[in-house]
Amino acid sequence: MFSIPFVVVTDRHFVATISVDLTAGTGGSSIASVLDRHGAIDICVSNSGYGQLGAFVDLDPKVWQRHLCVDLTGAFNVTRMVAREMI
Repeated sequence: MFSIPFVVVTDRHFVATISVDLTAGTGGSSIASVLDRHGAIDICVSNSGYGQLGAFVDLDPKVWQRHLCVDLTGAFNVTRMVAREMI
């Protein structure tokens, strides 16, 4: 599990930050709680990622897969979950 906060703007005067497991795509209850409290989500900022120091040639393929899972799949999962509520 790699849980990281992301920001959803619910109206012009409130910004909510919630944490979800980016790799699993399971943030529905967190998003639902924001919707229950504020009624809508206007903007989603999904800017997660992490890095590891070291030489590229020494990078373990498992670490590379973890990067892809968090940096790409995580952004996809969060954006998809929130977009369903924004459309």
